[in-house]
Amino acid sequence: AHQSVEGQAMELGWVRDNICDLSIEDYLRMTLKKTCWYTCIHPCRIGALIGTRGDINLERFNRFGYYMGAAFQIQDDILNLVGDPKKYGKEIGGDIWEGKRTMILIHVINSCTENEKERMRLFLSTPRKQRLHKDVTWVYQLISKYDSIEFSRNCARQLADGALQEFFVAYGGLPESDDKLFIENIVLYMIEREI
Repeated sequence: AHQSVEGQAMELGWVRDNICDLSIEDYLRMTLKKTCWYTCIHPCRIGALIGTRGDINLERFNRFGYYMGAAFQIQDDILNLVGDPKKYGKEIGGDIWEGKRTMILIHVINSCTENEKERMRLFLSTPRKQRLHKDVTWVYQLISKYDSIEFSRNCARQLADGALQEFFVAYGGLPESDDKLFIENIVLYMIEREI
C-alpha cells in the first residue's frame, strides 16, 4: 500500500505543481509505484505464497508484475482518450481535462515546439472547471500530430513482450495448468482490451 500511495502522491503532485518537464522514465517510475505494485506484483506474490505455502522466492515476480502493470496502465491511458464510453466506463478524455501526466501527454509535451509547450503549460495550469472544450480539442490535435497514442501503444506492446518473457522466468518451473495459462493470457488481455 505504501508504494501505491507514494505513486499516487507523485502523480497528484505533478498536476498540483504543474510539472511539465517529465520524462518517460519519470512516468514509468510513478506507474511502478502507483499501479504495478497493487495491480500485479502483490497479487502475483500473494498467489505464489498461497500456492507454495511460503516456499518460494517472491522477488522473481517483481519484473513480471512491473512489465505487466505498466502495460496495463499505458493501455488504460490510451482507452481514456479513444475508448468506447460504453465499454470503458469512465469519462473519455478525462485525463486531459484533469491534466494527468500520462505517457501520452508527456510524449506530446516533449515533442512540442516551444510555442506549443508554453500554451500547454498555460492549459495545464488552468483549473479543470475553467478549461475550455476548444483547448482540450487542441491537445487532442497535438496528440495526433505527434503520434503520441501510437508511441504509447508501442511502449505498452514492448512492456507486454517483456512481461511474457518474465512470465517464463517467474512461472517456468511450474507444471502446465489452466491456472498458469490464465495468468499468461492476462498479459495479452492487458494490451488488447477493446477500445
